Amino acid sequence: MTYEKETLNLLRQSLDEEEDETSIIPILENHHKYLKEYVNIFLNPNIDSSDKISTTRLFFPIFTMHAKAEEEIFYDTLKDANDRELKLYGLKSEDEHAIAFELIDELKAMNCELIWSQEIEVKIQLLATLVKNHLKEEELVMFPLAEKYIPESQLLNLSDDYLEKCKLYLEEEQRGVVPPEVSRSDVITLFY
Repeated sequence: MTYEKETLNLLRQSLDEEEDETSIIPILENHHKYLKEYVNIFLNPNIDSSDKISTTRLFFPIFTMHAKAEEEIFYDTLKDANDRELKLYGLKSEDEHAIAFELIDELKAMNCELIWSQEIEVKIQLLATLVKNHLKEEELVMFPLAEKYIPESQLLNLSDDYLEKCKLYLEEEQRGVVPPEVSRSDVITLFY
Protein backbone atom coordinates (compact mmCIF):
# COMPACT_ATOMS: atom_id res chain seq x y z
CA MET A 1 0.00 0.00 0.00
CA THR A 2 2.94 2.32 0.66
CA TYR A 3 4.14 1.90 -2.94
CA GLU A 4 0.74 2.98 -4.27
CA LYS A 5 0.66 6.08 -2.07
CA GLU A 6 4.22 7.01 -3.04
CA THR A 7 3.41 6.64 -6.74
CA LEU A 8 0.30 8.80 -6.41
CA ASN A 9 2.27 11.41 -4.47
CA LEU A 10 4.94 11.47 -7.19
CA LEU A 11 2.25 11.90 -9.81
CA ARG A 12 0.79 14.77 -7.78
CA GLN A 13 4.21 16.45 -7.65
CA SER A 14 4.67 15.98 -11.39
CA LEU A 15 1.43 17.89 -12.02
CA ASP A 16 3.12 20.96 -10.54
CA GLU A 17 6.20 20.43 -12.70
CA GLU A 18 4.45 20.21 -16.09
CA GLU A 19 5.69 22.91 -18.44
CA ASP A 20 3.62 26.09 -18.42
CA GLU A 21 3.93 26.66 -22.14
CA THR A 22 2.86 23.19 -23.20
CA SER A 23 -0.22 22.32 -25.19
CA ILE A 24 -2.70 20.05 -23.45
CA ILE A 25 -2.04 17.23 -25.92
CA PRO A 26 1.51 16.30 -24.79
CA ILE A 27 0.28 16.40 -21.18
CA LEU A 28 -2.58 14.04 -22.03
CA GLU A 29 -0.13 11.75 -23.85
CA ASN A 30 2.13 11.76 -20.80
CA HIS A 31 -0.78 10.65 -18.60
CA HIS A 32 -1.59 7.98 -21.16
CA LYS A 33 1.84 6.45 -20.50
CA TYR A 34 0.81 5.65 -16.92
CA LEU A 35 -2.47 4.15 -18.06
CA LYS A 36 -0.85 2.07 -20.81
CA GLU A 37 1.65 0.62 -18.35
CA TYR A 38 -1.18 -0.55 -16.08
CA VAL A 39 -3.31 -1.80 -18.98
CA ASN A 40 -0.39 -3.96 -20.12
CA ILE A 41 -0.14 -5.47 -16.65
CA PHE A 42 -3.85 -6.31 -16.65
CA LEU A 43 -3.67 -7.91 -20.10
CA ASN A 44 -0.54 -9.97 -19.42
CA PRO A 45 -1.53 -13.53 -18.42
CA ASN A 46 1.92 -14.09 -16.90
CA ILE A 47 1.53 -11.35 -14.27
CA ASP A 48 0.68 -12.63 -10.81
CA SER A 49 -2.75 -11.75 -9.40
CA SER A 50 -1.17 -9.99 -6.40
CA ASP A 51 0.57 -7.60 -8.81
CA LYS A 52 -2.72 -7.01 -10.60
CA ILE A 53 -4.43 -6.26 -7.28
CA SER A 54 -1.82 -3.62 -6.43
CA THR A 55 -2.08 -2.24 -9.96
CA THR A 56 -5.82 -1.59 -9.49
CA ARG A 57 -4.90 0.67 -6.56
CA LEU A 58 -2.90 2.81 -8.99
CA PHE A 59 -4.95 2.48 -12.15
CA PHE A 60 -8.32 3.43 -10.65
CA PRO A 61 -7.29 6.79 -9.14
CA ILE A 62 -5.07 7.75 -12.08
CA PHE A 63 -7.72 6.84 -14.64
CA THR A 64 -10.37 8.70 -12.64
CA MET A 65 -8.18 11.80 -12.32
CA HIS A 66 -7.30 11.78 -16.00
CA ALA A 67 -10.75 10.94 -17.35
CA LYS A 68 -12.72 13.46 -15.28
CA ALA A 69 -10.29 16.29 -16.03
CA GLU A 70 -10.14 15.33 -19.70
CA GLU A 71 -13.93 15.33 -19.98
CA GLU A 72 -14.38 18.69 -18.30
CA ILE A 73 -11.57 20.50 -20.07
CA PHE A 74 -10.68 18.77 -23.34
CA TYR A 75 -13.88 17.00 -24.42
CA ASP A 76 -16.01 20.06 -23.72
CA THR A 77 -13.70 21.99 -26.04
CA LEU A 78 -14.00 19.30 -28.71
CA LYS A 79 -17.79 19.38 -28.51
CA ASP A 80 -17.68 23.16 -29.10
CA ALA A 81 -15.35 22.87 -32.12
CA ASN A 82 -16.40 23.74 -35.65
CA ASP A 83 -15.54 20.28 -36.94
CA ARG A 84 -18.34 17.67 -36.86
CA GLU A 85 -15.94 14.73 -36.56
CA LEU A 86 -14.19 16.34 -33.60
CA LYS A 87 -17.54 16.92 -31.86
CA LEU A 88 -18.46 13.26 -32.37
CA TYR A 89 -15.13 12.13 -30.91
CA GLY A 90 -15.78 14.27 -27.84
CA LEU A 91 -19.20 12.66 -27.34
CA LYS A 92 -17.97 9.13 -28.10
CA SER A 93 -15.06 9.47 -25.70
CA GLU A 94 -17.35 10.58 -22.89
CA ASP A 95 -19.45 7.46 -23.48
CA GLU A 96 -16.34 5.27 -23.37
CA HIS A 97 -15.35 6.87 -20.08
CA ALA A 98 -18.82 6.21 -18.70
CA ILE A 99 -18.51 2.52 -19.59
CA ALA A 100 -15.05 2.38 -17.99
CA PHE A 101 -16.36 4.01 -14.81
CA GLU A 102 -19.19 1.47 -14.69
CA LEU A 103 -16.69 -1.38 -14.93
CA ILE A 104 -14.51 0.21 -12.23
CA ASP A 105 -17.52 0.52 -9.93
CA GLU A 106 -18.39 -3.13 -10.51
CA LEU A 107 -14.79 -4.20 -9.86
CA LYS A 108 -14.63 -2.17 -6.66
CA ALA A 109 -17.88 -3.75 -5.51
CA MET A 110 -16.21 -7.13 -6.07
CA ASN A 111 -13.31 -6.05 -3.77
CA CYS A 112 -10.76 -6.39 -6.56
CA GLU A 113 -8.38 -4.14 -4.64
CA LEU A 114 -8.03 -6.92 -2.06
CA ILE A 115 -8.94 -10.24 -3.67
CA TRP A 116 -8.77 -11.73 -7.18
CA SER A 117 -10.99 -14.21 -9.01
CA GLN A 118 -11.64 -15.39 -12.53
CA GLU A 119 -14.68 -13.12 -12.73
CA ILE A 120 -12.54 -10.14 -11.73
CA GLU A 121 -9.85 -11.18 -14.23
CA VAL A 122 -12.39 -11.22 -17.08
CA LYS A 123 -13.88 -7.86 -16.09
CA ILE A 124 -10.45 -6.22 -15.67
CA GLN A 125 -9.41 -7.50 -19.11
CA LEU A 126 -12.56 -5.98 -20.59
CA LEU A 127 -11.77 -2.66 -18.90
CA ALA A 128 -8.13 -2.80 -19.99
CA THR A 129 -9.05 -3.54 -23.61
CA LEU A 130 -11.57 -0.70 -23.65
CA VAL A 131 -9.02 1.76 -22.24
CA LYS A 132 -6.24 0.52 -24.54
CA ASN A 133 -8.39 1.05 -27.65
CA HIS A 134 -9.67 4.39 -26.33
CA LEU A 135 -6.13 5.71 -25.78
CA LYS A 136 -4.99 4.47 -29.19
CA GLU A 137 -7.86 6.20 -30.98
CA GLU A 138 -7.26 9.44 -29.09
CA GLU A 139 -3.58 9.48 -29.99
CA LEU A 140 -3.94 8.41 -33.63
CA VAL A 141 -7.12 10.24 -34.60
CA MET A 142 -8.52 12.66 -32.03
CA PHE A 143 -5.34 14.50 -31.05
CA PRO A 144 -4.28 15.19 -34.67
CA LEU A 145 -7.81 16.45 -35.41
CA ALA A 146 -7.71 18.69 -32.35
CA GLU A 147 -4.36 20.12 -33.42
CA LYS A 148 -5.82 20.78 -36.87
CA TYR A 149 -9.06 22.48 -35.80
CA ILE A 150 -8.35 24.02 -32.38
CA PRO A 151 -5.98 27.01 -32.31
CA GLU A 152 -2.62 26.37 -30.62
CA SER A 153 -3.24 29.26 -28.22
CA GLN A 154 -6.43 27.59 -27.03
CA LEU A 155 -4.67 24.22 -26.59
CA LEU A 156 -2.03 26.03 -24.48
CA ASN A 157 -4.71 27.63 -22.30
CA LEU A 158 -6.43 24.29 -21.76
CA SER A 159 -3.30 22.74 -20.25
CA ASP A 160 -3.40 24.87 -17.09
CA ASP A 161 -7.09 24.16 -16.55
CA TYR A 162 -6.56 20.46 -17.14
CA LEU A 163 -3.66 20.27 -14.67
CA GLU A 164 -5.68 22.10 -12.00
CA LYS A 165 -8.56 19.64 -12.44
CA CYS A 166 -6.08 16.75 -12.26
CA LYS A 167 -4.76 18.03 -8.94
CA LEU A 168 -8.30 18.35 -7.59
CA TYR A 169 -9.37 14.88 -8.70
CA LEU A 170 -6.16 13.19 -7.61
CA GLU A 171 -6.51 14.70 -4.13
CA GLU A 172 -10.08 13.38 -3.98
CA GLU A 173 -8.91 9.93 -5.06
CA GLN A 174 -6.04 9.91 -2.57
CA ARG A 175 -8.43 10.61 0.27
CA GLY A 176 -10.34 7.49 -0.79
CA VAL A 177 -7.31 5.28 -1.52
CA VAL A 178 -7.93 2.99 1.48
CA PRO A 179 -9.42 -0.24 0.11
CA PRO A 180 -12.74 -1.50 1.44
CA GLU A 181 -12.79 -4.06 4.23
CA VAL A 182 -13.16 -7.68 3.22
CA SER A 183 -15.39 -9.79 5.38
CA ARG A 184 -14.44 -13.27 6.53
CA SER A 185 -17.23 -14.70 4.35
CA ASP A 186 -15.74 -12.99 1.28
CA VAL A 187 -12.40 -14.69 1.93
CA ILE A 188 -14.06 -18.05 2.56
CA THR A 189 -16.11 -17.74 -0.62
CA LEU A 190 -12.98 -16.89 -2.61
CA PHE A 191 -11.04 -19.96 -1.48
CA TYR A 192 -13.84 -22.56 -1.42
